[in-house]
Amino acid sequence: MAYKIIKPDEIPHFEHPFGWVFELSNRNHSSALNMARIQIRDDKKHYHKKATEIYYIFAGKGTIELNDKTFEIAQNYVIIIDPLTKHKAKAKEGQTLDIIVASSPPYNPEDEFFD
Repeated sequence: MAYKIIKPDEIPHFEHPFGWVFELSNRNHSSALNMARIQIRDDKKHYHKKATEIYYIFAGKGTIELNDKTFEIAQNYVIIIDPLTKHKAKAKEGQTLDIIVASSPPYNPEDEFFD
């Protein structure tokens, strides 16, 4: 398939323990990467063995833990997370972090690991 246009009413979304996920594209659309809009309150620290993720903070403020370091993040920050990097995002109290996440290869729940 050379292209795909996904209409807003075709975007699957679901609640996850950390917040909401809007699956903008998935493995059915591209074998190279996928994108999601996620709204995080408090994530659980995890890592991926294969996937590289790029976070674009669309709105909100909070922190991100990368391995054993914590960084303040806010709107328009970009975070590149290589495989095996343990990470966790958390919104400031009473807020939500609104993040666009690109993952290559596409997100696969079998490539998500928790300590």
